[in-house]
Amino acid sequence: MADQKKTEEKKEEAKKEDQKKDTGPTKAYQELEKLLKDKKKLAQEDIDKIEKEHGKMTDEERVKLAAEMLARESKEREGKEITLEQYVEASKVLDTAKEDSEEYKKAEKVVDAFESAA
Repeated sequence: MADQKKTEEKKEEAKKEDQKKDTGPTKAYQELEKLLKDKKKLAQEDIDKIEKEHGKMTDEERVKLAAEMLARESKEREGKEITLEQYVEASKVLDTAKEDSEEYKKAEKVVDAFESAA
């Protein structure tokens, strides 16, 4: 009798797992994907809020969401890294150019970007 009950419980668990697999992405994951398109990065508070409203994501969805955020962050950084040579050149411009000139403003952006990344 006890064995039959355990077997039924295992069948019920397996059925629930199959249902999870067949239902597609969770509502929370879908909402967070939409939010990520609008924002470039999601804060943990955003994720917690959406999960509270729409239910928890699966572990697989959490991994996919984190990977998407990292990929976006990486794309954002491409082409924006400032080399030491660019920094030195921009610093020289800051020393010689007038503060209200376009050249000075561009050089200042390069210096600020380099220093904030360091």
